[in-house]
Amino acid sequence: MQGKATMVRLILLALAAIPAVSDAQLLRSRATTECVLASPLNLAFVELPVAPGEPLPEIREASGRMLYPVTTRRRVGLIRNRGEFAQYRFLFHGTEPLRLTWPDRESLTLMPAPDRARVAGRLLNEWWTEYRGAAESRIKDGHHPPVVDHYLLAMLARRHNLPLDVSRKERDEEDRPLATVELLAGAERLRSSVLRDSLLQPARDLGQLVDTPPSVIWASLPEQPAAEDVAIEPLALLTPPEFLYVRFGKFSNFLWLTHLIREQGGDLGSMISERGFRQDLTDRFERQFSIRYSLLADLLGDHVVQDLALIGTDIYMSDGAALGVLLEAKNSLLLDAALSRERSAMLSREPQARRTKVKVQGHEVELIATEDNRVRSFLVAHEHYRLVTNSRHVVERFWQVIDGATSLGATNEFRHARTRMPGDSGDTLFAYFSTHFFHQLVSPQYQIELRRRLRAVSDFQVAELAELAARREGLPADEAAMIQAGLLPADWGRRVDDSRLLKVDGRWLDTLRGARGTLLPIPDVKLDGVSPQERAEFIQLTRYYQEKWRTMDPVMVSVKRFAVEGHAGRERLVVDAQVSPFVERKYSRWFGLLGESTDDQITAPPDAVITGQASLRGGLLRPSVAPHQLFIGILDRRPTFPDLELEGLLDTLRTLQAAPGYLGAWPRPGFLDGFPISPRNREDAEGYSRLPLRLWRWRGGDFSVLAFDRELLASVQPALDVRKSQAPTQVWLRIDDLTKTQLAPWIRDLTFEQALEMTRGNATWLNTLAVQLGATPDEARAVASRLVDGQIQCPLGADYVCEGEQWRATCALESPPDSYDSPILKWFRGGTVMMNTDGGRLIVHGELDLQRDGPRTAASAAANAAEFALPFIGGLPSLFGK
Repeated sequence: MQGKATMVRLILLALAAIPAVSDAQLLRSRATTECVLASPLNLAFVELPVAPGEPLPEIREASGRMLYPVTTRRRVGLIRNRGEFAQYRFLFHGTEPLRLTWPDRESLTLMPAPDRARVAGRLLNEWWTEYRGAAESRIKDGHHPPVVDHYLLAMLARRHNLPLDVSRKERDEEDRPLATVELLAGAERLRSSVLRDSLLQPARDLGQLVDTPPSVIWASLPEQPAAEDVAIEPLALLTPPEFLYVRFGKFSNFLWLTHLIREQGGDLGSMISERGFRQDLTDRFERQFSIRYSLLADLLGDHVVQDLALIGTDIYMSDGAALGVLLEAKNSLLLDAALSRERSAMLSREPQARRTKVKVQGHEVELIATEDNRVRSFLVAHEHYRLVTNSRHVVERFWQVIDGATSLGATNEFRHARTRMPGDSGDTLFAYFSTHFFHQLVSPQYQIELRRRLRAVSDFQVAELAELAARREGLPADEAAMIQAGLLPADWGRRVDDSRLLKVDGRWLDTLRGARGTLLPIPDVKLDGVSPQERAEFIQLTRYYQEKWRTMDPVMVSVKRFAVEGHAGRERLVVDAQVSPFVERKYSRWFGLLGESTDDQITAPPDAVITGQASLRGGLLRPSVAPHQLFIGILDRRPTFPDLELEGLLDTLRTLQAAPGYLGAWPRPGFLDGFPISPRNREDAEGYSRLPLRLWRWRGGDFSVLAFDRELLASVQPALDVRKSQAPTQVWLRIDDLTKTQLAPWIRDLTFEQALEMTRGNATWLNTLAVQLGATPDEARAVASRLVDGQIQCPLGADYVCEGEQWRATCALESPPDSYDSPILKWFRGGTVMMNTDGGRLIVHGELDLQRDGPRTAASAAANAAEFALPFIGGLPSLFGK
């Protein structure tokens, strides 16, 4: 054995000792090339030597015929890097010679060879392997929208009959309701999934239309107690029971939320993380509803408006929700004057808008609208109530309630909600999502039309990209030619509802739904028959809900705000949310681990800035594990490395090892005692033992605590004790003001790195549009913005510039500048949250301190406005998400 080992070492030493001259000779070697004619596009391969570590030179073709290139690096040498090569694979059209150029290198001319099937097949497979790998890598990175790469993969695979994995992982049954709620709330992950499916699985099984499937048959919820004399506000008595209902109580509460949203640039999501693009939902909604914001509303609002609420049938903001603002006037003359002035101003700003009178439920209603629905505003007047909405269906249901149909306020479940959360308790905001609201979201109208409109959104994007691809390949950009060339799928334009895309004045429009971003509200689209595939998919969904889910539980949320004494500009939000009744068996996957509520609270060290606790049931991991408390803590210490990576097991382990935290259980034995101990690592006299993965455990009394740092563990254990809390809970979490802690620089570095990755991702996206689809510097940014229906932006406040054919961000920073601050650290000043599921209800109570910008003064308001106007919609979309 020793002889063989010696021989292996000698061989390795010999390989490593090859003279450096061999490297130099290798680097001076000529380029390797292959270039063949094929159909429908020709293929080429070039390999050039490059110095180790040298950036790969950018390749160009003099006549612009190079298509869909992919560049990779090849290293030579098993043990020692003896040389590196840049490999270029691409398609091209035409039979003339190709003249390739690189910066600071001699040009190269390729002569296409006649079609050789075996060579062409090999080159095609090699190109596709590398091309698909590069595109899928960009998609996996997730730093920019994947639509361009999805289109390129689907289009090229279809045209060249190439393999492409179009399968998708089906959700577990327990996840299906969550998927439905996420999709209908506009969750970006699920929106992206639907769009991906429509790109990669374009076959549209129209067949002969069949009847719309019946709705889900829901089981009745147990009736909840409601006080006989409970007070119900008038707005709830005018709201249909299947509508969402967000009441502000008084106009100044609404203005408070409006200002908070505007401070965040119109998107509350930016309070947590930076965004790579913005959709300007504020301007879009103000335009569509024909209402704008005025600072003078700050002064006069409560004198004009008695009460107001946001009502509607969905919160699908990005593409066009069905929403309305319901107002109770205190001064009807001033309110009507403000509304009339704003609507007249919209007619002046939008020449294509028309004001008409329409009959709805026998009542005359004013409508201002454009044909593409960019402006679509119904105004309804009833006594001293006014309704402004973009949905005819909302108008119809409003009049039906006035004419005697059941209202939300008359239902027992809403009366129960007002018994639990009285309307006169000083809420800044009260939101109620009824059982009927959730039933409607899972109705055939919503589930089927929602997927149709997402397909329409996908068609907007595909049409944009196909036109670029046609121009890049020198092909006609009309629909028939693009279908024939394979740039559009063969069944492009075929839809169940006979709608289609048309290009009008340079903009794509859906003939049924209008312009992207302001599509016709879902309940306003008539569902006249469905395809067999749509019916089968909905029936499958119906079967699950009727057999597994059975009921939908109503949700109520109350938000109050208070000034924090001694801190200028600081507010405390008190949030109470309840699901009542709460049918716990449906949520066993998420709540099945929890034990009984308890008032036993584990104390923490004085330097713990994040602490939490959960009551767990017994039987976890093994039957002998008794019910116990699991508790965590993060101390005020800087982590040992700045990066947070959770993509893989090793990254997660590194992050946990670096975090200055601990995890404990009481009373033992908790499930933490299930961790294995090697016979060589028994507990010492002080109760410490060494576990795998560099973990330390300390056990003392009824406590068992884990940490990756023994010193940290030693500082924690003296502070551990059990005390009684003010109220029993199942789960609680407390986070202190982190701005002055040692965690703050780490959080700052983390969010900066995320913003930097997003910035680089946007630059990569612009490069993909330029290199793969030939978008010019002047149009690449515009195309990217149209694809996301918004504006591409640098999260770090820089700009994007194109130098040569490469896009980059003007910020070349690798570490945050002194002026940078983490989004969450700008406003977050501490908070707590507690949760219980006792008594057939889910109860959540939270308190959040936030730092606000300086208050607006009466002088500044009067100086910037001369008329009273209503800021109804501006920013409200971000209250619910995209």
